[in-house]
Amino acid sequence: MSDKNDENNDNNEISIGTILVGESSVGKTSIIRYFVERTFELTMTQTQGFDYINKKYAIDSKEVTFNIRDTAGQERYRGISSTYYKGANIAILVYDITSFKTFFEIKKYWYKDVIDNCSKDTSIFKLYNL
Repeated sequence: MSDKNDENNDNNEISIGTILVGESSVGKTSIIRYFVERTFELTMTQTQGFDYINKKYAIDSKEVTFNIRDTAGQERYRGISSTYYKGANIAILVYDITSFKTFFEIKKYWYKDVIDNCSKDTSIFKLYNL
């Protein structure tokens, strides 16, 4: 995978812009925390606005950095969401499998928002959480 975010880095470094979007309380922060820290907490505070987290891995003698953006799902933050998408190579649409409303909002709002704001080369994944 080539780095679209930073063309000046050397051949052993790859940066991957990653964004998680979806309704409030579907588990975006929990998923990120588990990916980065390998920890899980039953109670989390809601993300306000957005948060940036970086995680580095060594993969096939390359340093791969995931630049992860955790977004707030509350409707009041939707108007400023286009700035979240800048440089995203991967967009992950997250919904709660126990809530039809969160799945419906993925189809109704979040997928279109990703398509409208991300590059046409951005890979899009749906991820459900319990």
